[in-house]
Amino acid sequence: MAKLSETRDTQDNKDNKSNITKEAIELVITDIQKVLAGNRHDKKDYINAFNDMLGYRVNDSFEAEFGNYDIFWELEILTKFYQIDEAKDEIITAFAEFFKNIIDTKQSKTAIVIRYENYLKAIQLLEHSFYFQYDYFDNENWIIDKFDGYADHTELTKTYTQFKSMADEYFKPFKEQKERYDLLNNTQAIRTKFTDTLVLKADMYQIVGVDKNKKATLANKIYKYFNPNDKNA
Repeated sequence: MAKLSETRDTQDNKDNKSNITKEAIELVITDIQKVLAGNRHDKKDYINAFNDMLGYRVNDSFEAEFGNYDIFWELEILTKFYQIDEAKDEIITAFAEFFKNIIDTKQSKTAIVIRYENYLKAIQLLEHSFYFQYDYFDNENWIIDKFDGYADHTELTKTYTQFKSMADEYFKPFKEQKERYDLLNNTQAIRTKFTDTLVLKADMYQIVGVDKNKKATLANKIYKYFNPNDKNA
């Protein structure tokens, strides 16, 4: 009878631990839902995509139920960051960004992206049109004249340098959209960015209990859910 009692106690402890973990994950889910639902200007309904992924529903007793426990339990890794408020906020924000990026993957080029690419090509052509000579004393490139070695193109060099600086500033928001386009068309980079953030924040805040061997599991399972036909997932 003693062994039977010990077995029951062990099972009770496991059940209690499981319930505590489940409640912690549900808190994480609630916080993620708040962030995903917080920006009504989003063109896509990220919150519904998140809920659908988890098979989330509220039953007649107003209790949350989940149909996809495979991903549900993987969210446990995020509960570890609830040891510190700052860490919690940063990891929930990072997850929300990751999730949005997964939903937004493989977008078509916008006019903004195309214009920025045209700008880069134009600058490249200009720099292959002028003759430049590097001045080690000034640590700068100067435009030189291949036909007249005595010609002074200081003003032209300064004008070109100023133009390049002002143009770079003008195209800065274009560049940001280009970088986002590149990211969204590189799904591995999206996943790597999030998993690297998990490790970085765990080290930064000395979070206990983060299994770094499973750092990529959550990101990969979520990606696979939305891209089931991707053989490289």
